Amino acid sequence: MNDAWPDIPYAAWSETCELLHLCSQIIGKFRLAHTPWVNRSWHATLYVAPRGLTTGMIPTPVGPLTVDLDVIDPACIVRRGADETSGFPLTDMSVSEFDANLATAIKAHGLPFRIHASPNELPDPIPFTADERTRRSLYRTGRRGRDMGNPWQPHAVTDCPVAGADLQHHGGRQFRCRSDGESARQRNHRAKDRHADGPGLANRGA
Repeated sequence: MNDAWPDIPYAAWSETCELLHLCSQIIGKFRLAHTPWVNRSWHATLYVAPRGLTTGMIPTPVGPLTVDLDVIDPACIVRRGADETSGFPLTDMSVSEFDANLATAIKAHGLPFRIHASPNELPDPIPFTADERTRRSLYRTGRRGRDMGNPWQPHAVTDCPVAGADLQHHGGRQFRCRSDGESARQRNHRAKDRHADGPGLANRGA
């Protein structure tokens, strides 16, 4: 086993780190507002998930919600129950844009978005809605960026990473996802299998 830590040059991704930190606070404050109090605010934490960070299930008046930060295909995804999904891609953006986009995604499920709108435990904190400096996003620092495609790309009918999802939201604009129960990845694999099987069958028959 290799015990060496990978090189993580902070200067190269400091803007992304700052954006992720502040966006995580916004999501945590939403969870804080809807979850029964636990000592030392353990009810406001985010959990490490296979694709990034998640709130886990949040009990709300409209039913259980989950907010996920996907750092593989960079996006913020809000799920209500098993098949109602909204979200937006994590492009280069300001904290105020993230706050507004998350509010839109939450309101799409019929729930008001009300949080304490200022960062905690930071010197000279800037309210989320007033922090308008654009920062480098996970789109460029994550494994898959804009050039490699993203299932949450707006302005088009796209494939959605969650079967059953229908309507997605991006900063007040809406875009639809296919919901035929089969993801783009599954369709691509099926197409590749057909392509791989075709020549093989032909050669065996020749």
